[in-house]
Amino acid sequence: MKERKLENGTPVCVTCEEEMKAVKATISGTDVRAWRCSKCGEEIIHPEDAQRALTIAQLKEGVEVKVGMLNEAPYVRFPKDFEYLIHKGDIVSIIPEAEDVIKLKVKHPEKA
Repeated sequence: MKERKLENGTPVCVTCEEEMKAVKATISGTDVRAWRCSKCGEEIIHPEDAQRALTIAQLKEGVEVKVGMLNEAPYVRFPKDFEYLIHKGDIVSIIPEAEDVIKLKVKHPEKA
């Protein structure tokens, strides 16, 4: 049996043991790393990307959080579910779209 090297981006098919090729895939509007076997068509998705896509899909309904005050400034804590979306060191732009609508845009410096 050939060695599976998912961490290197070159996994081996579990069905026919052929090396798989990277393909573009989207789950619920989220781009994910995926691979397809050219011999049997078996596809796999990177587990971290699958979890991230699942979390995004679950959070699309929104999450209610309470606004707190810290040194007379309002703050909001993100629930743990957001760990797949935002990380320490990310840059977040806060964009008011209306009095009751605020958009957040996240930049990931390590991906730039």
